[in-house]
Amino acid sequence: MLARFFIDRPNFAIVIAVLTVLVGALAIRFVPIAQFPNIAPPQIQVTASFPGANAALIQNAVATPIEEQVNGVDGMIYMSSQSSSEGTYQLTVTFEIGTDPDIAAVNVQNRVALATPLLPEAVTKLGISTSKQNSDMLQVINLLSPNKTFSQLYLSNYAADFIQDPLSRIDGVGLVNQFGPLNYSMRVWLNPEKMAALNLSASDVSSAIEAQNVEAAAGQIGAPPFSDAQTSFQFTLDAQGLLETAEQFEQIILGAQDDGSFIRLKDIARVELGAESYAATSFYNGEPSAIIAIFEESGANALDVADAVRAQMEELSKQFPEDMEYVLAYDVTTAVRKSIEEIASTLAITAALVISVTFFFLLSIRATLIPAIAIPVSLLGTMALIYVIGFSANMITLFAIVLAITLVVDDAIVIIENTERIMEEDGLEPREATLKAMSQVTRPIIATTFVLAAVFVPVCFFPGITGEIYLQFALTITFAFALSAINALTLGPVLCSLFLSRRTGHPKGLFRLIPMLIDKLRDGYVAIVRLMLRFIPASLAVFAGVIAATIYMFETTPTGFIPPEDNGVLFVSIELPDGASLQRTQEVVQNISAEVQKHPGVGAITSVAGFSLLAGNRSNVGILVLLLDPWDQRKTRETQWWAIMMSLNRSLATIPEATSFVFPLPTIQGVGSSGGLSAQLLDYKANNIEDFDAVKTAFLSALMKEPEFQSAFSSFSATAPQYSLTIDRDRAEALQVKVSDIFTALQASFGSLYVNNFVKDGRVYWVVMSADAQFRQTTSQVRGIYVKNAAGEALPLRTFITAEPVLGAQTIYRYNLFTSASINAQLQPGFSSGTGIQKFAEVAQTSLPEGYGFDWTDITLQEVDAGGLVTYILILAVIFAYLCLVAQYESWVLPLSVMASTVFAVFGALIPLQFIPNLNNNIYAQIGMVLLIGLAAKKAIMVVEFAKNLREEGHSIQEAAIEAAHMRFRPVTMTGLCFILGVLPLVLASGAGAAGRVSIGFPVFVGMIIDSTLGLLMIPVLYVVFQSISERIAGFRGKPSIKKEPA
Repeated sequence: MLARFFIDRPNFAIVIAVLTVLVGALAIRFVPIAQFPNIAPPQIQVTASFPGANAALIQNAVATPIEEQVNGVDGMIYMSSQSSSEGTYQLTVTFEIGTDPDIAAVNVQNRVALATPLLPEAVTKLGISTSKQNSDMLQVINLLSPNKTFSQLYLSNYAADFIQDPLSRIDGVGLVNQFGPLNYSMRVWLNPEKMAALNLSASDVSSAIEAQNVEAAAGQIGAPPFSDAQTSFQFTLDAQGLLETAEQFEQIILGAQDDGSFIRLKDIARVELGAESYAATSFYNGEPSAIIAIFEESGANALDVADAVRAQMEELSKQFPEDMEYVLAYDVTTAVRKSIEEIASTLAITAALVISVTFFFLLSIRATLIPAIAIPVSLLGTMALIYVIGFSANMITLFAIVLAITLVVDDAIVIIENTERIMEEDGLEPREATLKAMSQVTRPIIATTFVLAAVFVPVCFFPGITGEIYLQFALTITFAFALSAINALTLGPVLCSLFLSRRTGHPKGLFRLIPMLIDKLRDGYVAIVRLMLRFIPASLAVFAGVIAATIYMFETTPTGFIPPEDNGVLFVSIELPDGASLQRTQEVVQNISAEVQKHPGVGAITSVAGFSLLAGNRSNVGILVLLLDPWDQRKTRETQWWAIMMSLNRSLATIPEATSFVFPLPTIQGVGSSGGLSAQLLDYKANNIEDFDAVKTAFLSALMKEPEFQSAFSSFSATAPQYSLTIDRDRAEALQVKVSDIFTALQASFGSLYVNNFVKDGRVYWVVMSADAQFRQTTSQVRGIYVKNAAGEALPLRTFITAEPVLGAQTIYRYNLFTSASINAQLQPGFSSGTGIQKFAEVAQTSLPEGYGFDWTDITLQEVDAGGLVTYILILAVIFAYLCLVAQYESWVLPLSVMASTVFAVFGALIPLQFIPNLNNNIYAQIGMVLLIGLAAKKAIMVVEFAKNLREEGHSIQEAAIEAAHMRFRPVTMTGLCFILGVLPLVLASGAGAAGRVSIGFPVFVGMIIDSTLGLLMIPVLYVVFQSISERIAGFRGKPSIKKEPA
């Protein structure tokens, strides 16, 4: 017997345990730490620029050819794109979880290469970028000049030159970029009036800059091959090609006048070192700033990376010029650290409670030491294993470890209780009593371990985010109880033989009341079991009622995915009416920021005008990042994140200048841009874009009429005021004017015409032409723009162009090749995401006309895909456990008594989900139910196994059931109470990460209470029923018992 081997060699078992502890302690130092596993689907991003082009042109000329090629790339789930009138195009391709992002990037790049010949020259000239999208934003740093010594332009470029590169080199940093970067550009601000007076066109100016700002390789004097003459020296020729300063560009010669003087660039333009784009501006608490975002590399240790960034910034700040400083405005690891601290605290409290319960029952410090030792050995061994297989220490694996504390003591308790009972009843010494106890419990321990493993096996094979979460929880907790079983069969017997002793007296003082209480409870329990066995039909009726109630609650309980957590940060989306200028947007963003900052619980605010997480780059949008006060300063109900969100939404609704609302981070970073429901409204028939906008508006109105939704928003709009320019191509041809020259003139005047590059401080920047501000304010100023014909004559653009005011889209979105509008809906408190999904689909069914539909996306798509899995997960968990028992008992009927009893645990788990507000049947609750099925089966096995042995010894079926219930009451109750009190800290959780802890805590807490009461009472009844059926089938009749029933 294995136990005898280790009892005879105690040092062998102790050495194994010590090595396990040491290896686990080392693993803790190196295991990555994160909020969640790496479960965000990989994303590849394609970006292109078409300066001066509007959204419709970019959609037709850039988006369509690229997306037709990229569509269907291996592993793709969906793709979404936006074509902006700011002259930018961005395509994001989302791949299935498990796809190698490097391979995906190569595949997308190859598809984009096929589309490149079809793209406009201006787009290919600037380059098309294909890169992995880093979605896990780790930190946000604001660079400030408190006394305004430095401009925002300088701050942005200082960050790009001296901060971003060192941060990018930190191990674990995937990407460093800016929100609204103001990259240097040599801006040539044209004066169309002077150009007309000097008979110069935009094409003339562009050609002159290209001709005189060139990369020059002058060569060498005396370079080989040599002539017959002796060459003694070689000299490299250095000639300035690319210009560097605004003064040098001003001297570019555009032509000569009749008097022989030159026309230079400074004569018709203002040249300055400016920004490549002025599309966005950023602020921190109302002060201009440069915003640097740090994104984490996949699989990195978030805490280590964040610490390294902090340390690097401290070093870099020593080199800052006077009146420059930085602020760490946002750090996701603050919430992660707090969550980990809370879970570590929960871990310690749970361990203390479990050990206290064990002592309460055993009333022996020496006996209590045995399960106390089992906890660190099993849990540290588990940490070593999750490090070896590449898991991180995250919310999921740490939940598993917290719950595992209540499990790893079970086997030790069973051995101790059985050993002490044998020492008391048979008068054996600890060594002999331990050997006898092990002969009785080894098989049940192995059986329960295999059953628990069998419960979690099927959940390891489900796809998507749900499957990955289940996999990490299942393997972690399986490692824990497997190591617990190994400890119980190796170290446990050794410790029992060394620590336990025969008691010569009885507990004294108040402690003597505990055995009396336990005996009273056991006698009461056995009495109720006798009564239930006397009225088996009534007992089975209760059982049937519980099954019916379980099915009813399972069908009607609200569903969810992952509960939103208090991450200490909220976002405010701000959208002004279509056509609002960036200047106007800045004013509104600043005013809203000042109002929001007055709200209790809100700390620092980072604001950006001209950019939004939901709408992208547009002149009429903005965003606020609200850093909330620390969790220990937000103890009141009014300062909880959801209360702040509701209060601010009510306040923002009264501000007429803009449509604004508050939204949280997505529950899993990297899966979408915001919390709530995410969908894409689709135009399947390529209808008129104005009609599509009307359908979107009507759909949003229909959603807002439903009580489930707090807000519903779409970034798409086709009502932006625009002017449609019509070119008389026939007239242009007749006057020998190239249409391309007309567009060049327009782009150089009212857009941004990229000319070529220049070098500053070792970096390459753009040279860009535009009309000066005062010449591009009204459509009438088009008349002041001239273009040359083939004869060199200057002709006004009004000769060829007519302008008509129209409404159109500032940004056009596409989803899987269809024109789309993203829909984000925030739910009212008390409504689950599952309820919201159902209502959203109902509204779409009744309100969307033919030719329009919707697709779920981001985190909501993952929830919908996972929605049908929970039923299969629970059914397969039961089936696998049942088949495992069939293999062990060599019976198809008897294991039904074990598995049927698990319904009480599921019944209990559903009660809080059904009746407690804000709880729902989400992933955490489902994990808890799977765990409860395993624990309930384990408890039933401990009773049924003993009843089976007693039956084989000749007891009647009912006597065997009653005797087993009497014998196993104390260990089963001990393990149940250990679990119930062990998860109590999860139930009472608050602060960072509390939503997840409560979501899993309540179901397992109530489920185990129900299973430890009603379920424990029903186990003997179910054994009698199914054992009787089994014997009738086998034609077996047991011998009458000659043993007395227990009192």
